[in-house]
Amino acid sequence: MIATEGLRIDFRVPQSVYAKLDKSTKILISLDALPGRTFDGVIETIIPVTDPGTRTFLIRAMLDDLQVKLAPGMSASAVLRLNTGTRGVVIHRDALIRYPDGRVTVWAVNQKGESATVSEQQVQTGLSFNGMVTITKGLAADTTIVVQGNEALRDGQSVIIKREE
Repeated sequence: MIATEGLRIDFRVPQSVYAKLDKSTKILISLDALPGRTFDGVIETIIPVTDPGTRTFLIRAMLDDLQVKLAPGMSASAVLRLNTGTRGVVIHRDALIRYPDGRVTVWAVNQKGESATVSEQQVQTGLSFNGMVTITKGLAADTTIVVQGNEALRDGQSVIIKREE
């Protein structure tokens, strides 16, 4: 028999993340058995020994107040909420246009009354995760950008804005 109360989730983190972890680090856990749902977790143990093959460290987490049935061996994914020291605006990766010369741009919407046009703005990207990208330079937080249909736009082109609900 196996006790299923207080099941732990073990996962590995790279060396670059290890130094930024402590027991107050927030964790968001998703279980493959429960798609679309996420749960808050807490770090129970940080094992200070690296795996020589992968150069990763073992982290053991517990789920807070879990009201679902789990079994040992189920798979899960963990997202660590780390303070990276980087500040910026976070946008969907589909908004980015990448050029062969290394430039990265987005299309910004310039709205005046009922009409709107677009202009291409060069940006610098930072960290990315789960389909989102941090913009560290070149985009104000209150700028409306084009996420879909941005591949064939031209500077000054009129657009109709459809916001996702």
